[in-house]
Amino acid sequence: MIVSRHLEAVDSQPHVRSRWVVLLISMGLASCGGASRVDLFLECPSPNHSFVAVLWAESGGGAAGWSKQLLSIQPADVLIERTPDRLIRNESIVLAVSSGETYELTWHANDHLAVTVAYSDQAAVYSLSHSRIIGGNRIRVTFQELQAERNPFSSPRVKCESGSQVIENPPPRRLK
Repeated sequence: MIVSRHLEAVDSQPHVRSRWVVLLISMGLASCGGASRVDLFLECPSPNHSFVAVLWAESGGGAAGWSKQLLSIQPADVLIERTPDRLIRNESIVLAVSSGETYELTWHANDHLAVTVAYSDQAAVYSLSHSRIIGGNRIRVTFQELQAERNPFSSPRVKCESGSQVIENPPPRRLK
């Protein structure tokens, strides 16, 4: 292997060898990387349109890849394209799951979002939060979890109810 020949050649020079090790580790971490694809499934505004619940998915890793579906609540003035940004996502995610089949979001009030989610018993729930504080406002989130058949290769069925507005199964939109 070429790399091992180079390492043998610089074995007597520890500082050069450490640079090679750092380079190799950096290349390995870069290849693992973050999400290579981000899809938006649903934007669900609160009744007064000051907040929006966003259902989206991120995936990466190629053939042996990974994916996760996420539900965020964020101020309505944050561009949806910024939802996956590290700072916004860490402050806004209320649910992260490996694969949900159905999501129904209902805003009962501007400070209360009810989420009904159906997923198979093989799905993994990575995180679930019952409230978020956004701009000094506490948003309460209630969950109802339902059993679903395993169907991992299709987009989830989605529905939003907010005041008199109903949004159902909009076409997914690729953000990245």
